[in-house]
Amino acid sequence: DLVLTPTPSPAPSPTPTSTPTVTPTPLPTATPTESPTETPGPTVTPTPEPSTSGGSWGLIALTTIAAFVLAALTIRQVVGPRQEAEDEE
Repeated sequence: DLVLTPTPSPAPSPTPTSTPTVTPTPLPTATPTESPTETPGPTVTPTPEPSTSGGSWGLIALTTIAAFVLAALTIRQVVGPRQEAEDEE
């Protein structure tokens, strides 16, 4: 992480592509905490199997959506100031 932070400052263009790939990793870590709460019955073993398959798709959907949202935010941050500078001129 420390190595990735100094690179965005010198080159603003490559940052939007690198950030979405780094961000989806923290999301899956937050979602597993929700899955155990969804299954209140630890005694039932057959139920967790189908829930894991559905949960994996949920993780994929959340990560992809988050990646798109983060990419959009990063693009807005990079393009926003440029447009404002052009308006000032």
